[in-house]
Amino acid sequence: MNKRIRLNKVQVEGKAYFHIIYPNEYGIKQLLKQLPDIRWFAPMKWVIIPHSKYHMQMVFRQFKGIAWVDAAKAFEGENDNSNTFDGLRNRYEREQKHLSHFDALQAVLNRLEGLRYSLNTARSYMSCLSLFFDTFKHCEPKDIERLEIEKFLLGLVREKNIAASTQNQYINAIKFYYEHIEQRDSQYYHVSRPIKPDQLPKVISKDEVSRILKVVKNAKHLALLSCIYSAGLRVSEVCKLKVSDIDSNRMIINISGGKGKKDRISLLAEFTLKVLRDYFKIYRPNDYLFPGERPDLPYSTSSVRKLLAKYAFMANIGKKVNPHMLRHSFATHLLEDGVDLRYIQTLLGHSSSKTTEIYTFVSTKNLKRMVNPLDSIGL
Repeated sequence: MNKRIRLNKVQVEGKAYFHIIYPNEYGIKQLLKQLPDIRWFAPMKWVIIPHSKYHMQMVFRQFKGIAWVDAAKAFEGENDNSNTFDGLRNRYEREQKHLSHFDALQAVLNRLEGLRYSLNTARSYMSCLSLFFDTFKHCEPKDIERLEIEKFLLGLVREKNIAASTQNQYINAIKFYYEHIEQRDSQYYHVSRPIKPDQLPKVISKDEVSRILKVVKNAKHLALLSCIYSAGLRVSEVCKLKVSDIDSNRMIINISGGKGKKDRISLLAEFTLKVLRDYFKIYRPNDYLFPGERPDLPYSTSSVRKLLAKYAFMANIGKKVNPHMLRHSFATHLLEDGVDLRYIQTLLGHSSSKTTEIYTFVSTKNLKRMVNPLDSIGL
């Protein structure tokens, strides 16, 4: 086979994708269109697909016997860009020649770090501003008119059909640049803030959690996933756990600097303690409870998402499972077991009880007590 397709890892709108480089042939293009979740990223003229082993396998399967798929760079730099501001800064320095207004981007990153914004927020803002600056690459940011910015924001909705949360990220990122870097007064753009969809949290049953954990044979993966579910942790929180955060005497896990820079404690299950001890005997972590390839850096959140998706597939769970679903499931299962919402709110680190109350809408505890009228009419 002389035809070659290359997969490169890229960041688009704060998420990881494969950039697919392919021969300009009709047959190849038609096969590409059949891949799941394939999309066109117009600003860079890229064909991209989500960065996951499942999607990579689908590319290999689609072109088996037709073209050679080169994935040598598909997972390049998996750990060095994900977990520190320095890693993020280094990545943008390597991409400098492809970026418009590089100095402005670096100024934003430095300001975000100085104000102690989370790394996830920094990634999101940098991705949004990269596209914004690229759209106005022939114009200095200070000279961009407000109407042009509003037109840009409206175009994201009309032409790219971005989600409401993504639109808010763009608005916040642009406001941050003009207010913190250009030192302007609070900025307002005449673009309606999108109404956030009133979506219920997605959960899985206790049986499905059990099936997932039973297929995990890797001690590190089992300990990590057990911590997420049994303590209701966010994926960023489990990756930042330190060895010293596990308190086996009080049977708690200490979460430091969670969302909103808040500290809290959560539950340490007997099962989780057992698998953690088995994990300790093999891996001997020193600082981070779950270190990455380098012991001085934590496990990457993207790796956690991939391994959970893999194990859910192996367990024949008929839905996409992500780490936040385990957190939602933890809260829902506690509620169904009779735990007061106020305690669940504390364990999850919610500032408002209204945030926690959403789990009452997905709990089936009271629904199971009801007799469906169709079952009571004697058919």
